[in-house]
Amino acid sequence: FSAKETARWAEVVADPEVARSLDALGFDPDSASEQRPDGGWNAQTLRRHTAIVAGADEESADAWAATSLPDRKLAAWVHSGVLPSTAGDWRELDFSPTGASVWAANGFSPADADAWRRAGVAPEIAARRRDAGVRPPVT
Repeated sequence: FSAKETARWAEVVADPEVARSLDALGFDPDSASEQRPDGGWNAQTLRRHTAIVAGADEESADAWAATSLPDRKLAAWVHSGVLPSTAGDWRELDFSPTGASVWAANGFSPADADAWRRAGVAPEIAARRRDAGVRPPVT
């Protein structure tokens, strides 16, 4: 930020990282000030706001805000439809939000989905095999 922008952001939020995140989400100091929650902007309220804007309900917004997902990826994970409690596990196994969504919709845990994926089996076929009692091959 320029010196002038920094001064404007400092009136809205104390943490420069939160200001950068707000800016990356399309806020300017005026819009951030208008939408500032009662408790002010901090990393938790910013992540909670991002989750709600992305479609999370009030109950799951706090769970999404508490995940270890990067701020810039949070909205995509909320849109994916996976549970906030498993989103980090999906990401650690290098699933994209879309990929995790497909596997989760077929009833797979992150670990089972990873095993089937490493075996080269598509989610729908893996689901049929699982339902028939077949376990993923050990790779």
